[in-house]
Formats: sequence, C-alpha cells, structure tokens
Amino acid sequence: MAGRRVAVTIGCWLGMTAAFAAGSFYRDGAGRWHELPVTREGQSTVVRLSPQMIGGGTTVLVLDKPDWMVLDDTAAPSVTQTLVGGQKRRPDDLDMGWTGKSPGEVVFAVRDEANPLDLAGLQATVNGAPLEAQWLTVQPVGDTGKQARLALDLSELPPGRYTVELRLTDLAPTRNLLTLRVRFNSAPLLGNAGFEEADADGKPVGWSAGAWSSDADTKYDISVKPGGVEGQRALCITGIAGLLNMVCAQRTEELQPGVTYVFSGQYRSEGGCALSAIANREGQEVDYFSQDLPAAADWTPFAWEFTLQPHDFALIAVRSGRPGESWFDDLKVVPK
Repeated sequence: MAGRRVAVTIGCWLGMTAAFAAGSFYRDGAGRWHELPVTREGQSTVVRLSPQMIGGGTTVLVLDKPDWMVLDDTAAPSVTQTLVGGQKRRPDDLDMGWTGKSPGEVVFAVRDEANPLDLAGLQATVNGAPLEAQWLTVQPVGDTGKQARLALDLSELPPGRYTVELRLTDLAPTRNLLTLRVRFNSAPLLGNAGFEEADADGKPVGWSAGAWSSDADTKYDISVKPGGVEGQRALCITGIAGLLNMVCAQRTEELQPGVTYVFSGQYRSEGGCALSAIANREGQEVDYFSQDLPAAADWTPFAWEFTLQPHDFALIAVRSGRPGESWFDDLKVVPK
C-alpha cells in the first residue's frame, strides 16, 4: 500500500484515522506540498485538514510516501526519440496523411526526469478501440523505471484511416500524462476502384454518377456490370440518346498540391471517352484537367499524369459524351 494517492475535496474540517500517516503529505491550493499534521488519539493516528489549510477546493494526499517518489513534479514524461519504419521522426510530426501502406513499426523512447513511468497503466487504442496486445511491445530501459521503449507494430492493420493513441503517465502524485498519436491513411486514394461494390441500384459505392448537362431527350445508364478485366465486375457508362455528358466521379481530400499523380487503369470504349481531375478551393474551381481516350474495342491500359494547385478537395472522374458503351476497371491514383 506504499505511496497511496488520494484526491479529496475539502468543504469543511476533515478528520481521518490514518495508519499510514508517517511520511505522508498534502498539496495546498498553490501547488505546494506539506507534511500531513497528525495527532495521536488513543491507539489511532488522526489526520485533520481544513479548507483554510489547502486553500479550498481539491487536494491530493500521499499516504506513506516511498523514498523514490518526487512530490514536486508536474512535468509529463517526454519522448527522446521516435522511429517510423526505422527512420527518425519528430514526435509532433506523426500526422502522416495518406501513406498508401502501413508505416510498419513505430518506436518511441520515453523517459521521465523525476518519477518512474506507470507502464502497467499504459493505455493503447486504435480508432478509439483497445489495441490488440500483440501490436505493442513495452520494454523498460535501465533499473530506475524512468525510461522505456514502446514499439507499435502496425503492419497487420488492413488498409484504412487510423488514429493510434498511447496514453502514459508517470507515478508522480499528480499522474502527469503523455499522449502520443499516430495518424495515417493507408487506404487507396481511390476507393472501390475495381467497382466490385455496388448498391441496390447497381451504382458503384463511393462514386457519384450522373450527367453534367442534358436535354429533354437525354437518356443514359451508369452502373456496375459483369465483364471486368479479370472476368469480375466493371463500370459501364452507356450513352443512349439526346445530349450526353455523363460522368462518374469520386471526391478526395488526400491529394497534395504540387505533387504529380498518375491516374491509371484499363478501359474499352465504342466511341471514345475521357478522364478528368478537378480541384476546388473555397467553392471555386481552381483546376480542371482532362484527357481524351480514343475508341478501343478491347481492354486497353491507360496512364495519365496531373498536378493540382492548393485546394480543399478534388474530383477524379471518368466521363463519356458519346453514344455507346465505355467501360472502366482497375483504376488507381498514386504519386509519380
């Protein structure tokens, strides 16, 4: 029971019988520590505190303080080194954005200058849920308990958007907290880019399908159908009648300005089709790039490069303005 910490709100005189009163302390409203005043009453040791003694409000009592505990410690543990995939990185530079893959191993070297680390109380979560135990290795360093190596193995996480959080306190009376967050997005920049997922109406999940312009005679269909490159499903844009300006687009906020991206995939088209990359900032279109693709009877690979200005979001689109079918499959956007 050595070093018990008790938080107490004082609104009146407080009296308690304390078997651990020797070497025990309380903190006043100014953050200063004082030895607990104790008296003997018969066989009991009695502690009395008043609101005036602590300045009102809440105090912290330390009963039977161990020799190693430093009372006057309000500094959280610190990070002395961070490694991501074996490369050094600042601990405040772990919002990595789109990575395209898991960062692998993330290692923190942590230490506390005054008190031991509470490694037994370390909390680890991924997207708010407890992190699986096998993904975190905790190794004390030295024999003071003030240093440790925390290693996250994130290689088994499936593609997705993640926030991994570690919460570690020291064993000071005030339990000073260090919070470490690792954020990354390992999902493809284009979701459902093989068009294997469709809703009840046959529209591709994660994509917006429609016509950018039309007239009274416009008739078209945009849906997922069997017949993909590998014999699975693919996107089919079919122009039937009237004014045709058909588009299937996906919104993304992950593209970085000034970075050249390659938009690739496979297509086949009866009359030709097109690709577009559009950037929007503060409600205004700041970039509009387009690439025509010629008619192709068989599945044909394509690759097109584009670079966007600073923007709030971008649209990546496949389009057709002609009668007949245009098919798309295995789309991908990656940095060059």
